[in-house]
Amino acid sequence: FIFNALGTIQNFIYENKPDDAARYLAKFAKLMRNILESSVHERIPVDQEVETITHYLTLQQIRSKNHFQFDVRTEGSDQEDRIPPMLAQPFIENSVKHAFLPEQDNARVSVLYRFQEENISIEIEDNGRGILAAGNKKDPGHTSYAIQLTRERLVLLNKGKRKTNHVSITDLSEQGGRGTKVIISFKNS
Repeated sequence: FIFNALGTIQNFIYENKPDDAARYLAKFAKLMRNILESSVHERIPVDQEVETITHYLTLQQIRSKNHFQFDVRTEGSDQEDRIPPMLAQPFIENSVKHAFLPEQDNARVSVLYRFQEENISIEIEDNGRGILAAGNKKDPGHTSYAIQLTRERLVLLNKGKRKTNHVSITDLSEQGGRGTKVIISFKNS
């Protein structure tokens, strides 16, 4: 992502769009600051996470020339809720990077942080071509580590605790829909 973002800034400069380059660079700097501040904490306020993911998706949206829309929401949260930072980001990145065809209209990514008593779930849903179709189009040299790394992170976060966590990925085309839905579920600390 960082290299892609820097490439976007470079393209704005080559296209003689210094104002666009400056705006994008300012947003990129804000995102990097948020990630750096979050990285030293096991859990951060959910509002801070929503802000970081919103910055990330805004930059991705600019890179894709507004090819997709997005929304990031919380449900059942209060000011005290804290979550592991950037846990959803690899799946969000996969949605943006692999889900949409260039000619697709109304492309959308939705992210929902849902708090229910002791449980938290993060739901990432897109209306792209679905994980099975996208998987068939992947670069043969590319290896995705999103699922493995997220599961390992959840295990580390719950080490020594009797808590369960789960990552599920559903190709919505198998249910008569369109797109992919990822749900990351874990216990609130």
